[in-house]
Amino acid sequence: MRLNRGAALAAVVMVLGGCGDQAPAQPSEGSSDMGSLTSTDPVATGGLVWEADGVVHLADDTEIDLGGPPSSYVVAGDGVFFMAAETDEAAETGSTASGDIRFAAPDQEPVDTGLRLRADTLRSSPDGRFVAGIDVDSGEEDDFGTHLAQVVVLDLREGREVVRSSDGLGDLGHDLADLYEEVPVAIAAMTDETAYVEGVDGTFAVDVATGDIQDAHGTELPPPGSTDSPDGAWTLRNTDGVRAEIVGDHGEPVALDVDAPQWTLDWWADATTAVGVAITSDDSSSLLTCAVPDGSCEVIEASTGAMVRFPTGATDPSIVKLLGGEG
Repeated sequence: MRLNRGAALAAVVMVLGGCGDQAPAQPSEGSSDMGSLTSTDPVATGGLVWEADGVVHLADDTEIDLGGPPSSYVVAGDGVFFMAAETDEAAETGSTASGDIRFAAPDQEPVDTGLRLRADTLRSSPDGRFVAGIDVDSGEEDDFGTHLAQVVVLDLREGREVVRSSDGLGDLGHDLADLYEEVPVAIAAMTDETAYVEGVDGTFAVDVATGDIQDAHGTELPPPGSTDSPDGAWTLRNTDGVRAEIVGDHGEPVALDVDAPQWTLDWWADATTAVGVAITSDDSSSLLTCAVPDGSCEVIEASTGAMVRFPTGATDPSIVKLLGGEG
């Protein structure tokens, strides 16, 4: 199963990013200790998270400085796991390259984690306990020198790597470079309990606590940027191109209190927070959040005119250029 991508953000912003049951995966040798990465003071993971100019902004107004623009990032544990952008292009469009994963906490300098993952596969569970990704540098090599991909899962609460497995990601009998070009492996979605992985023979589910793997063929996974809330209770509608609506499963729209003449609502940051863009009379645009069920909305003025990146996997596209207005 392959996931269909969600619709792009509205035109008020410039889009830049545009099998059967298997044996349990084996935990890494010795369930490796992650030392200082063990979570002792978790940051807030709910609500809107966005990055601009190398600074990640959390919903509770915490700011985390990454030291420069990332090509990929997620919020988990006590801060942000990210891959630094090595080029301007990677900062503006994202990257599928493999690289070092770094970690930054509030008011602290970023540190190396010792992990290498493919940038576009970096994911975190909504509660921030688990981080996952695809390692394409550490597995065994085929006859042509290509490494067998591995799913990696970190449990930040317990401070250990709990899953490192190549199950469902090919074998050394393949020409792995050709295989991965034809069937790119990826993390399709992640919940608090499960990482859904797009493997070479279809999608499978990894229990992030135990490492157990199950065939997930036929499982309905919402695409990144779905207009339906995670619990299915609310739907976003951009019908007239001027003012978006949130409609409940009762069929009635929510009365929204938006301090702007025009706005879109495009995706859900969590079950109660819709995210979109507010457009002012001078044609500048800013991030917008609206909450259900009360309809309260906030225009994020600090984002006006910025190039904004959302956490990897949160929505598609994950990078937008907001407009700065006239003059």
